[in-house]
Amino acid sequence: MNIQELSERNYAQFIKKVVKQNKVWYLNKDGGSAVSPSTNRDLVVYPFWSDSFYAKVCANNEWEGYKPKAIPLTEFLEVWLIPLYQDRRLIGTNWNEELLGKEMNPAELLLALIKEINRKNVEHQLKLLMYDDLADLEHLAKDLLEGAS
Repeated sequence: MNIQELSERNYAQFIKKVVKQNKVWYLNKDGGSAVSPSTNRDLVVYPFWSDSFYAKVCANNEWEGYKPKAIPLTEFLEVWLIPLYQDRRLIGTNWNEELLGKEMNPAELLLALIKEINRKNVEHQLKLLMYDDLADLEHLAKDLLEGAS
């Protein structure tokens, strides 16, 4: 399996597991998030994982001392993804120990997560604080992407 196939498989696992567990993991140290330069653009990537184990495996070398920290899915959807998009950041999903994996636009990830939430019919389990419902977030993400093209 090449890195592209592995990245896509890990991404699909990320979407399913994050929605099922209702949380996302990132690496945190002193209140800051682990970041990495993008492999194919001049942008910064914020990596996230679907499991604390996968995050912990990556806490070495330049990320030594970082610890996995969970974010509730609603907070990730409402508080993290839109600002990261507005700041021109990318998201990494389920990177491996070599820090290789899918890099993507936060608004595209938001739409993919909303699609999975709707597919699993679990919106009622989410307690959104800043938006009336997922449809509001979905419209915002689509508007952001349309404005970028």
